[in-house]
Amino acid sequence: MPHLWVVVIGISLFRLALFPHIEVHNAQRFVQFSIFGFSLICVLLVSFQSRYGGSYRSPLSNAQKKLLILACIAILGGIVGSLVRARLPIWSLLDLEYWLLLIGLTWVVFLSFRMANLSVWGLFGGAVVVAMLLFSFRSFLEVLIAYPFSNKLTVTPAFGNIRAFANLAVVLIPLSWLVLVNNPRVETKVLAWSVNLFWVWVLVLTEARSGLLSLGVGILWVAFKYGRPGRAAFVVFLSVLFTSLLIYIFVPVLSVDGWTRDVTSSSGRWELWSWSWVYFFDSFPFGIGGMMFAADGRLAHASPHNLLLTLMAEWGALVLVGGALFLVVLVKAFRSELSGRSVSVRVRIPVVWAVIAGVVNAQFSGAHIGSFSSIALILAFGAYFAVRIPASMSELPNKLKSNRLLLIVLVCLWAHASFLGYQLYGFSEESRASCAKESSGTLYPRVWVQGRLDCGGSGFGH
Repeated sequence: MPHLWVVVIGISLFRLALFPHIEVHNAQRFVQFSIFGFSLICVLLVSFQSRYGGSYRSPLSNAQKKLLILACIAILGGIVGSLVRARLPIWSLLDLEYWLLLIGLTWVVFLSFRMANLSVWGLFGGAVVVAMLLFSFRSFLEVLIAYPFSNKLTVTPAFGNIRAFANLAVVLIPLSWLVLVNNPRVETKVLAWSVNLFWVWVLVLTEARSGLLSLGVGILWVAFKYGRPGRAAFVVFLSVLFTSLLIYIFVPVLSVDGWTRDVTSSSGRWELWSWSWVYFFDSFPFGIGGMMFAADGRLAHASPHNLLLTLMAEWGALVLVGGALFLVVLVKAFRSELSGRSVSVRVRIPVVWAVIAGVVNAQFSGAHIGSFSSIALILAFGAYFAVRIPASMSELPNKLKSNRLLLIVLVCLWAHASFLGYQLYGFSEESRASCAKESSGTLYPRVWVQGRLDCGGSGFGH
């Protein structure tokens, strides 16, 4: 568990960093690098003082090993080809390092949860509920002070974009249900239900279409897959959603001239997605290079706001297919050899719900390129793989040198990415200011890019 708590502490530090009124573009990279570095270094130190993990025996057959080799060749070939084709290879390398850091931290969370019992899962759910409660308290105060208000950002304090809240909510709302795995007292159930109610009400109030859709798809999947427990979870969520809608209708907090929008609009997604397909086919089987969607010379957002299309356009078919093959082979191999305990359905329901909601939401939003929401996805995916591949009861405590080597590599990646990110900040600030001046709207940033690298004028790259 030391792995997990370091990540949780890092997220808490990020949450605190959002409270001051700071310019998001200028602060987010510093905060993200600090969290990654702090988490990785602390985990590395803890790993040298701990004896946890398990004895290793490869469950892979010869055929599966050949498939993994083929997948690795495809991934490496796709990465090299995309870096070579990239207009600005050094910044594509920075994006690659970011993805590797995300994968590495997902592995850290996976290790932390593999041998977790119900008490540990319940503690994690309790930590999520506390974090949600703190936000709810501050948001509720803002609503009381500003009522009636026209700016919907009032209900999402510390978030520069209301969609950033939705990206976080689709993962934390399901994970908060883990607090219920140990049959807690009625007071705990009421608290969890109330916190979920407030967060869903904020989603309804801010017209978070993708967030509500994602939660709905996830809970429907759970209801069909897990029988009676899944249907019970579905009914509880319906009660939360229905009550939040009643509050929204009968307790209006927005002023008459409040901000509204056309909920049937694509918000520019169709154009961004069409460009992704163009780049995918033009550079097939490679991609245009990581982050190069922000350096294509167009005056548009720096990301297609779609996880799958981002990977397709920027890293290409080889990386996408190779990564999918690698993941499927590993999961099937370990599941077929699993002789340990199965994880309780009370744990599987919230975790599977969180992953499905996070994945669906990432196809309509920039959750995968946002600093805080990407870490929330790490928690969900790490927990999911731990549920899919729990530790075998035959595994004995053993020092895992391979894991320590991995952590050392991740720390080195973080250090190099920090150096590149610091350089990119100086280069991209002028370009961002120029592009923002030419744009009539807001050019939302990526994790590493301050809006855009090039907007076709005098931006960076010319």
